[in-house]
Amino acid sequence: MDMHQPNYFYFLERHNMMANIIGQLSEIHN
Repeated sequence: MDMHQPNYFYFLERHNMMANIIGQLSEIHN
């Protein structure tokens, strides 16, 4: 059961990084 939690936080961290990159790209296009 403990192993699911770190994976979830790792997924959130990856998603956050991708969102930041997308945000930077959208700023460049604007």
